Amino acid sequence: MTGFDIGGVLCGSVDIMETNLFYISLITERERMLKYLDKLSDLYISVQGILTGKMGGINKMMNIDWDVSWYPEGRKGYVSDDACANFGPETFEIYSKPFNKKMYDIFGYGGLHNCGPHPSASSYLDYNNSNIKAINCSLQFSYKHLDEFMDTFEGRDIILYFLFEEEFYDAKKAVRLYRELVEKGSEKNLVCIPSYPLDTSLYSDSEIVDIFDEFYNISKSYADSLKLK
Repeated sequence: MTGFDIGGVLCGSVDIMETNLFYISLITERERMLKYLDKLSDLYISVQGILTGKMGGINKMMNIDWDVSWYPEGRKGYVSDDACANFGPETFEIYSKPFNKKMYDIFGYGGLHNCGPHPSASSYLDYNNSNIKAINCSLQFSYKHLDEFMDTFEGRDIILYFLFEEEFYDAKKAVRLYRELVEKGSEKNLVCIPSYPLDTSLYSDSEIVDIFDEFYNISKSYADSLKLK
């Protein structure tokens, strides 16, 4: 089971406060915002604790939030931080990282979601002596700076999940974009995993099999090219 899409502390704060007020307050009300986010993070931890309990324990979940990808035991923690699409690493270190860390310390250092873009990518992974293992993002909103984004993680032990939103990519384009991701991933020795929700009502059974085979064959060659630890 997945968790509920309640987002991370900063995502929740944007929803509660209104977007413009939130970003302005990061600049004009630093101390008050830090106190507010600290209290909100405590609330998030309590809510996630209730949810994981109702689901029979954290290890019965894919992760604590909405991502349908399986995260291993000890790394079920997951934070959505789309707010960081609009600020750089210095602001991320002040406002995102301390409160993301509170979630990860309890639920495990698993993954981070930001649709994109990623001006704070250089700060995504490392939390003192721990680091998260996966980044989930939208290919649509990450594509413009894709090379720069992937260069940030070259040589790191990380999985990059890319959401291929079906409304933007028909199957042929999705396969073409996956080939592009695979080429870049092979060059940088990075694991890039596509998540493509194919609308099966648009394709015949034989076409669906062909699409699957294309993704599978690309993935097999890609896996063989990677030099993983």
